[in-house]
Amino acid sequence: VLTTTRLLSSDLIADFGMDDGHLIPLTLAEPEIARHLHHGDTVNIVSAIEESDDISVPTRGSTIARGARVVSVGTGETDARTHTLLVALPAEAAEAVAAASLAQPITVVIVGDRAHS
Repeated sequence: VLTTTRLLSSDLIADFGMDDGHLIPLTLAEPEIARHLHHGDTVNIVSAIEESDDISVPTRGSTIARGARVVSVGTGETDARTHTLLVALPAEAAEAVAAASLAQPITVVIVGDRAHS
C-alpha cells in the first residue's frame, strides 16, 4: 500500500515542525529495536561511553541527540523490518549523529507519547 509516509518529501520534515530538518539514515547496534518503531515516534539517540577497561564496571550511555523523529523503518524483501532507520533532526544534531555513527555503535530510546502510554 502506498502511503504518504512511504514517500520522501519535504512534507515529512515539515510535519514534525523542523524548519532546518535533515534526514539521516541510522544502522542500529540492536537491530531488533527497529521493529518496535513507527513513523512519527520521538527518540533519543544514544551511544556507549567506555569509562574503564574493567569489565565489571558498567558502561554508561551518552545521549548524542534528543527529540529525533522517526521518518521510516527500512523493510527487506520479505517485508520484515530491518535495522536501518531514517530519522529527522535539526542540522547540527544530524551532523553530530552522523559523525558518531561512524565511530561507535548507536541505539535509540523511545521518549515520545508512546513511551508514556
